[in-house]
Amino acid sequence: MKKIKWLCLFPINILFSILCTLLSPVAAFFVSGDRKTLTTPFKWLETLDNDLGGDSGWKEEHLWGSDPYSYINRTRWLIRNGGNKISYGLFGCRELPYRQNGYFYENMDGYWLLRKPIWITKTRFLDLFIGWNLPGAKFGRCKFTSSCRLKTKL
Repeated sequence: MKKIKWLCLFPINILFSILCTLLSPVAAFFVSGDRKTLTTPFKWLETLDNDLGGDSGWKEEHLWGSDPYSYINRTRWLIRNGGNKISYGLFGCRELPYRQNGYFYENMDGYWLLRKPIWITKTRFLDLFIGWNLPGAKFGRCKFTSSCRLKTKL
């Protein structure tokens, strides 16, 4: 049943992702004095667990220049992660214990995650990440996810 729910949310999530991508360059101008948070009307685009400078992995792998709060880095962070409050809240599920079987995870309510690396070269792979991020819960919620990212580190 949760697979059907995921399939129903998937096109909504794609449209939402497109909207976030289109609005991110504008939203990145609407920041607080310290440039760490968005102001109205774009507050909903912020991420649940990090400010506009991104997380440590983002800063290590993806930062352009030395200022994580520069306009370009704020914009890129929002394009990558913008609106995840909605992915955790409205589209997400509550955090529960889960079982892992290889690349597949499932909790007792039937919410699931498939996270599988698909190697394309010896050093690069596509990180297929679909379902609900059961191992990555934040504040008691697991976000809805549908991503496939090019990566170099597992």
